[in-house]
Amino acid sequence: MSEDPIFNVPLSEEDFIQLGKLTSAWSQIDHLLLMSISKMLNISLRDCELLFDTAAAGVRINAFKKLAKNLGNPEVKALADEFVSKSAPVLGKRNHIAHGVWGLFAAEGGQPRVAACYHPPNKKGLVYADELGAIVETAVSVANILAKFVSFEEKQEIKDMSCREIYFGYGSPEGKYDGDMGSVYLDLESLGHSFG
Repeated sequence: MSEDPIFNVPLSEEDFIQLGKLTSAWSQIDHLLLMSISKMLNISLRDCELLFDTAAAGVRINAFKKLAKNLGNPEVKALADEFVSKSAPVLGKRNHIAHGVWGLFAAEGGQPRVAACYHPPNKKGLVYADELGAIVETAVSVANILAKFVSFEEKQEIKDMSCREIYFGYGSPEGKYDGDMGSVYLDLESLGHSFG
C-alpha cells in the first residue's frame, strides 16, 4: 500500500475521479496540439515534438493561434478559433489545479470550510472542489474541438467522437490495431523511442 501525503487532501473520491479525467483530457489536448501544429507546419510529428519539447501549453496554444491565422478553409478556421477562445480559461484553471496545493478554505463568519486549491501566481482567487466537474467538462469539450480540427486536417469525416482510440506500437501500423475511423496510431520508433 502506498503512503499518503503528509497533509490531508480534503477531496472526495468523486473529486479525485474528476482530477483524473482532467489529467486525461489535458494530455489529449497536449498531444492534439502537437499533431495540429505539425500539420500546419507540414513537418513530422517527431520534428514537432522536438521543437516544442519543453514548451508549456500556453506557448503551444499561442503557436497554434498564430499558425491558424493562415488557414484557408473557413470551417477549419472556425474550429481553430473556437479552440483558442475556449482553451484560455480552462488552461488557467488546469495550471492552477496542477501546480497548486489543496486544503480547506476557512471562510470568515462561521461559514463551513470547503476544499479549495491555492496557487500563488493566481492572485484572483482559489479554485474550489465543487468547480471540478465544470472544469473537466470544458477541458473535454476543448479536446473534442481539437480532435475535430485534426480530423479535418487529415481529411477524415468523424461523426462520433466517442469511438476514437489512441494506439502505440513500433513500426508500421498495418495489422497492429483495428481502430475505427479517426483513431490515432503512434509509431514510437519513428518518434525516436527505443524498443523496450
